[in-house]
Amino acid sequence: MKSKTGYQWVVVSVILFIGLLGLGYLAVTMAQTAAEDRSKTLTVLAQEALDRSDFESAARFALAAMQGHEWPVIGVDVDTAEAVLAETVARSPALGKRIYFKHSVDAVAYSPDGQYLVTSSPPDGLQIWEAKTHHLLDSAPLPQEATGVTNLAFSADGRSLVSDEDWSWTLHPPTDGKPGPSLSQTPKGAPSKAYTLIMDLKNSDRETYLTHSPDGRTVLAAEDLRLRVWNVRDHSVISRDLSPDVYLDHVIEGAWYSPNGKYVAIHSGTAIIILDGKSLAYAGGIVRLDDSQTVWSAKFSPTGERLAVMTDSTTVQIFRTADMEPEGPPLRQIGLVQDVAFSPDGKTLAVAGGDGQVRFWDVTKGRPSGRNALKGQALIDEACRRLLPGAVSRFREQELDHAPLLSKQRNADACHESRQISAR
Repeated sequence: MKSKTGYQWVVVSVILFIGLLGLGYLAVTMAQTAAEDRSKTLTVLAQEALDRSDFESAARFALAAMQGHEWPVIGVDVDTAEAVLAETVARSPALGKRIYFKHSVDAVAYSPDGQYLVTSSPPDGLQIWEAKTHHLLDSAPLPQEATGVTNLAFSADGRSLVSDEDWSWTLHPPTDGKPGPSLSQTPKGAPSKAYTLIMDLKNSDRETYLTHSPDGRTVLAAEDLRLRVWNVRDHSVISRDLSPDVYLDHVIEGAWYSPNGKYVAIHSGTAIIILDGKSLAYAGGIVRLDDSQTVWSAKFSPTGERLAVMTDSTTVQIFRTADMEPEGPPLRQIGLVQDVAFSPDGKTLAVAGGDGQVRFWDVTKGRPSGRNALKGQALIDEACRRLLPGAVSRFREQELDHAPLLSKQRNADACHESRQISAR
């Protein structure tokens, strides 16, 4: 009788043990599912924030999605969240290579050989930098009567610079004890023929937008819905109207030549249209921007294959000239975009900002130059140290409203748990 009772207790104990194991497995499974659902939801929010270039929100959500990957038993697969965080860190304009100034930078230009970069910042004048190291080589003051310098351009041989205001500077070869060339303002002589024609047309109030061709032989002028090409030598009109296959429903507000003169980009209303540089015939590329976007300016790459369009005060979008399809995501700046310049190989875009910084973007990747690929804890540490320092790592109220699953008490700081992990 006793053995039978003992046997029953063994059976009951085994059943209870199996039941507890089942409950434990169920609890672990439910916790796993909840953790995975939480991570997926936060990853989606991070990706959405990244798509609209809200890098801080993207980093906060991605970090929150990654919390829990180190838990025992309940491990969360956070590869997607980690990839979003890596892309956020890579694309953030708060990181990457840059040159700092005390005041706004109005213009930037690369030398034809790509060795030097020249910037214009009114208090500091013109400054020439080594393009690879960003080491300052020399500076030259702006003319006393000049309030600023815009649209700097090198001569083909790289020995001189000229601005839209017809000011010019000479680059002198390096001398003993100097690592690079020096700059000096060229004595003001007779204005160039292109500049004279532009000023005559401006004073006549006949043309609303004017730019000269790269070779300086012609001036492209816009008047309402028409373009005119003026001969610089005798001030005659070479071409009066656009080709019939180019339809415009708004006045022409901007026009830009490619450096090789092959293309002309014109801005009319919400449209940017690519024309043949000689015939002004439609060259096959057109894009219509969103009504909320305002075109600030545009610059072609050296070969004319790409067009960088400043679509609002803080954004640059690069398009392929052939079909005007966007190439990569918009390049979001922190400060006002004043000017851009492609490097001679077309791979780097220097962006002059009103916040006193020149930032460098990798055109082929659509992200700031000089960003190394990071993973794991090194990526988390970089995001928390540089992108979300201090109080910036705390979630904003509107972010918490979008993600009710975030506990305001426990997860108010996106980097809190990550910092604890780092300290272990």
